[in-house]
Order: sequence, then C-alpha cells, then structure tokens
Amino acid sequence: MMLPEITEVQRLTVKPGDRLVLRTDAKLAADTAAYLLERVRHRLDLPDDVRVVILDSGMSVEVVEGP
Repeated sequence: MMLPEITEVQRLTVKPGDRLVLRTDAKLAADTAAYLLERVRHRLDLPDDVRVVILDSGMSVEVVEGP
C-alpha cells in the first residue's frame, strides 16, 4: 500500500467536536483511505466525536473547530 510521503509535521490540538481534515495530492483507493483513517484515529487517540475527513488534493492536516 503506497501512501504519500510526509514531509512536514506540526503539533496540533484536537478538541471534542472538532473535525480533522487530511488532504493528499494522490488519488486514494477506498481501502487506502480506510487504512489511513484507522491509523490516524489510532495514533492520535482521537475522541469519538472528532470526525476525520480525507480529501485527495494537497496533503495537509488541520483542525476545524466545532461549535
């Protein structure tokens, strides 16, 4: 399974109700996106109410604050 190279990492804080957005230049197959989602949730130990969105266009990670 080929995932894009990670070239920059920044510290981020994710609060309950936030949305985490991942973007990538590469077109991801459904199984690759599902794998990435599972790894991100596991590694970041995200609260259950944090939604993770995967978009293929320009890999970056950001937090969009919830209400």
